[in-house]
Amino acid sequence: MAYCSKCGRKLKKRDQFCKKCGTPVNAVIPVQEVRQEPVFVRNDSIGIKVDLEEYYKVKSEAVSLYQKQMVSNPFAPAGILRDKWNEISNQLNNAYTLSQANPETIADGPELMQFAEDARKRSDSYEFETGYEDFKSEFLSLCKDYRALIDEECSWDDESELLQRFESLHQRMNILADRYKKYSQLDIDWRLFRDIQSNIAFYYCVQLLFEAENERRANRYYAANQYEVKCSGIASAFSDDRFMILAANAFYRQSLNAKKLEDQGIPMIDSRSVVEIRRECINKAESYMSPLENVDYCSSVIARHYEGSYLNTWEWLFLDYAVNSMVKICEFKHNYRKRKKILNIAIDALNRVESEEEWRFYIINRYTVLRDTA
Repeated sequence: MAYCSKCGRKLKKRDQFCKKCGTPVNAVIPVQEVRQEPVFVRNDSIGIKVDLEEYYKVKSEAVSLYQKQMVSNPFAPAGILRDKWNEISNQLNNAYTLSQANPETIADGPELMQFAEDARKRSDSYEFETGYEDFKSEFLSLCKDYRALIDEECSWDDESELLQRFESLHQRMNILADRYKKYSQLDIDWRLFRDIQSNIAFYYCVQLLFEAENERRANRYYAANQYEVKCSGIASAFSDDRFMILAANAFYRQSLNAKKLEDQGIPMIDSRSVVEIRRECINKAESYMSPLENVDYCSSVIARHYEGSYLNTWEWLFLDYAVNSMVKICEFKHNYRKRKKILNIAIDALNRVESEEEWRFYIINRYTVLRDTA
């Protein structure tokens, strides 16, 4: 049995030229006539022994697979095409490694490497396409789960369950957000993606603050602090006004926890002085309360409160908390001018909303009394 010295194709006895590459038969290595036992060539630089007949077989199969795949169905599922091209790339790389072990076949290396690199690139392109399809599928699934949870809001009563469900959505969204950068140039509605991400994070932060309040009522201030630290970390990553208000509330409550722990004789939280933590959290809370000085933002939150969803109701609830917290911070720092300014803006925002509901007049009266009793 003889093989073509260039492409490794099996040749018949009467062949004068290789039917695949056209190489003359006199350039063929007549394996059986030259040797009775397999001839192994050792290349010490790569440390392997190569049977020439085995090499030509490996090369022939790898190149044949590559050429056949070039004309195969391009509309097969991307995952199948990815795996097929990856397999071909591995086989061509193996053939390349074997070719470098024999001076007679080392010239095959550049072509084999070119084929292997092309196969790898094709596999990578299908990997990108497969990943994108998985990304879209997971995003669609997350949107459905989020929508189903929001549709149940009239029956929300178990805060612990809500916390767990929004935490799960938030974690899934974070994974998608990391992958989003890779596919952002494709047909993705980034505004929808951003809105869903923002709303899930807002709901999750609210649940963290509610859970922290439950812990505080039970005098478990350290546990409450853990929830509020997590909330402030998430909220401060967003630049929206509503997240700044959430972060402000979380930081201010951390300062309250530090004061309570100090009163209980506990000097440290996670290796830090409670006095230092309290001072730092008060300053951070004040810095994140800048939206309170924007009357347009405040009045828009109050107006949306009438739309009835929990999202709007909670945004107003924590805005009101922030106003009261800011009043206390100003009193702590003896900044009564800023205290009065914040209350005047809040009263102005409430007066801008056309509503005859009693709660609005109640809040206006409460803020007015606070302002006038400085």
